[in-house]
Amino acid sequence: MAGVGIPGRIALGTRRHGSGYDFCCVRKQERAVQVDVNYGRYSRFVISVPDGVDAQEQADRIADSAGIARSGPAPDDPI
Repeated sequence: MAGVGIPGRIALGTRRHGSGYDFCCVRKQERAVQVDVNYGRYSRFVISVPDGVDAQEQADRIADSAGIARSGPAPDDPI
């Protein structure tokens, strides 16, 4: 799909899989947040976040920017 990557360093773009599409912007050795989407073209957004940044806050910002209503953590997510 559309995107760019440097093997072992960064991946940016759209990834296709059996459940639909993902938008990814990930860097090597950085944590990433995943925002699942229940409607639209994308199944999830996967975005790297630098050390020292609150991952939950970033996930909320991504969801807000994309107009995704937050449903709360999944029942099996650690609190």
